[in-house]
Amino acid sequence: MTWDDAGRRFDLITCGDAWHWIDPEAGTAKAARVLAPGGLMAWFWNSSHVEEPVAAAFGEVYAQHAPEIVWVWGPRDTTLLCRRRSG
Repeated sequence: MTWDDAGRRFDLITCGDAWHWIDPEAGTAKAARVLAPGGLMAWFWNSSHVEEPVAAAFGEVYAQHAPEIVWVWGPRDTTLLCRRRSG
């Protein structure tokens, strides 16, 4: 399914516990396109702290079966990714 922004711009985009379902390249490109100058994006999600060695075990499973989301269990900075895309 696609969404037509009809040329609209937004001061704020929010995403509640779902950004991981969105293709990072397409999602950041669309967010950059529809954000007004100075606009913000806010992500909200459930957070849990996973201790080693469990985090490493999760990472191995994700690396084998879903390599596109290995970063879920490690450091991430999607803010910088979105800022790079929006200029």
